[in-house]
Amino acid sequence: MTQESASATAVVLRDFAARFGGDPESIVRAPGRVNLIGEHTDYNDGYVLPLAIDPAIWIGLRARSDRTVRAWSVDFHEPVEFDVDELSPNAGQAHGWGEYVKGVAWALREAGHTLNGWEGAIAGEVPIGAGLSSSAAIEVAAARAFADVSALPWDPTAAGNARRPPVRTAPRRCATCVRGNSPRDHQGSATSRSGGRATSSPKMPASSR
Repeated sequence: MTQESASATAVVLRDFAARFGGDPESIVRAPGRVNLIGEHTDYNDGYVLPLAIDPAIWIGLRARSDRTVRAWSVDFHEPVEFDVDELSPNAGQAHGWGEYVKGVAWALREAGHTLNGWEGAIAGEVPIGAGLSSSAAIEVAAARAFADVSALPWDPTAAGNARRPPVRTAPRRCATCVRGNSPRDHQGSATSRSGGRATSSPKMPASSR
């Protein structure tokens, strides 16, 4: 584990304990990316040549017994809470980081998956607005979190093919699609079309923190 990874993990563990009490059951990670070619072609099924980078989005999470998601952003110091059964396209025209998590939940639900709720702390190392796909990273990390708590096979291809809600305004950057291919096993990692790799690990013992 790199020094940056250890630091991010420590932050997630700290804020999870402060917000929800105890330790997360698992920690998921999805990196940012750079494009050698392929800006704005990736979500139009065009050719891309992306590379994953070390900065990533981290989520320390614990499954809930209901279908409510309670997430805390370490970077924005903001909570988001929603029921996966009550999501609809453009509901309330809300904005902010939590909409990416909601969009992933909506797309997976519309694809026919039964989702369980979770509570988690989210920390990001990917600079926002720097063209390093921080939004795609949080989407992939959120998809991995839902797969983890809902006992879904980790298949980023299926997640990437989930339909997005209709957009009633001028098209902007893809917000609610999760892009990926090359799935691997549930406990391993997968390379996404956006160039990232989403991984999941069980809670680390105290001796390894």
